[in-house]
Amino acid sequence: MERVGILTLSAQEVAVGNGQESHFLDKCFFCKKGLRQDDERFMYGDFRAFCTPECRTKQISVDNEKEKVSKQSAGTKTECIRKSDVKNLSGAQMEKHAS
Repeated sequence: MERVGILTLSAQEVAVGNGQESHFLDKCFFCKKGLRQDDERFMYGDFRAFCTPECRTKQISVDNEKEKVSKQSAGTKTECIRKSDVKNLSGAQMEKHAS
């Protein structure tokens, strides 16, 4: 009897620091729990498998916080650039009036 699945794909091999290779489906991305071949996997993002919906939800929260912080720091950099542009513009206008 043929087993029918919702999604079939070949697992991408991922290099592990000690020279061994691992498949991204072998461990929960969040808690690092080992996953057996017949365990359910809950997917999120590129090559991220999770052992439970809770682990997946926690990772989504972590990613959302990182994105929020990244956007805030990008906004701060833009604000600093704008302030320096105003200072430079003010200086150029002052030089123009001095001439």
